[in-house]
Amino acid sequence: MFFGEKFDIFDIVVLILNEILFRFMHVTYFCVFFAHCMFMIGILIIQMEKEIRELTKQRDLAQSRVEDLLRMVGKEQISEKVVSIS
Repeated sequence: MFFGEKFDIFDIVVLILNEILFRFMHVTYFCVFFAHCMFMIGILIIQMEKEIRELTKQRDLAQSRVEDLLRMVGKEQISEKVVSIS
């Protein structure tokens, strides 16, 4: 036998698996790390999209209020002109 009589099939499988893990461990860890990073980036993108939607709502509301105030000021200025002319 190649490995000698002291090795059984279980020992051979363990040796092969250890060799595979040793050779490809850095690739496996990189893949796990990369997948984790992509997951975290996905979460950040979702959070940023929510924040953008909220900020867009706030901007639109503020812009609407400014337009309303400008209309009110314009109407008051027209009313003051009409009163001063009369």
